[in-house]
Amino acid sequence: MTNRPAKHLAACDPQTPIKDLIELARDTDSGVRYWATWNPNMPAEALVELANDISPGIRTAVARHPNTPAEALIKLVKDETLNVVHWVVRNPNCPAVLKLWLKAGGYAGMTLAEFMAIIQETP
Repeated sequence: MTNRPAKHLAACDPQTPIKDLIELARDTDSGVRYWATWNPNMPAEALVELANDISPGIRTAVARHPNTPAEALIKLVKDETLNVVHWVVRNPNCPAVLKLWLKAGGYAGMTLAEFMAIIQETP
């Protein structure tokens, strides 16, 4: 598939086969990758890859996606783009410890690992 509009349509289409969605998620065109993140059938493993995308818009869409696994959300909670972090904590897969870490000032202070160590030491 080389036609840009066709790629955009395929990226959004819930009927697009999973193998094609994964290919679209790796496309060189950021617009194609962006629309692929909005596909409700985007597999978790592709969303994990897209969590590393250079585009803040794509990372934001990944943070919002209901299929994004906790491992990607843990990475994204440290994102430099506040809008990404905003959507991480609203994602249904966001671990409670991430929300607690942010409330404790983790975004600007201690690392998540340091915070988790303190929680584990607390009776």
